[in-house]
Amino acid sequence: LSLHDALPIFYRPLVTVSEPNYRDPEGWKPTQLAPDVTAAVRKAFRERFPKVTNCNQQDIEHRKPWPYSDANMVVSKAYSSKRHWLIAEVILSRDECDGPLDEAFTSQWFVITPEQQVRFLDSNMWLVDAGDYDNDGKSELVFSIDDYNRGGYKMFYDDFSRHAIFEFGYH
Repeated sequence: LSLHDALPIFYRPLVTVSEPNYRDPEGWKPTQLAPDVTAAVRKAFRERFPKVTNCNQQDIEHRKPWPYSDANMVVSKAYSSKRHWLIAEVILSRDECDGPLDEAFTSQWFVITPEQQVRFLDSNMWLVDAGDYDNDGKSELVFSIDDYNRGGYKMFYDDFSRHAIFEFGYH
């Protein structure tokens, strides 16, 4: 067993551009959401998932309606820009079932406009990078798709009104 064999392998996505347009003029960075913004994101989550099913520890085979609380909606990541845009990932905690997840328990991303309007962005992805890849003076955000039998990338641009997708299946 060599040292190389003992080290974990981490695959990181690589963003490449043909022109040197990689700066992030909007300055996206990790942030903590203000309590009122967190409440608005949780409200949007509840509107998207008004009914969720879950199991209990005694019966992990049968899903039943589950009235989740605010404490179960965890804002696991949030990012802000200099232009006062926000994005937030919400993960519903405490799935007790043995088997496929209810969709509500997967990673859910929301965008918050500078006017504090919250809308659903997408699910099952993680933020890779922010950069001005087309040199228009605005940052584009690239996410990696992380879903069952699906991979690829999504790029959001024009203040999250448009997106481009490169997607593939694993089998």
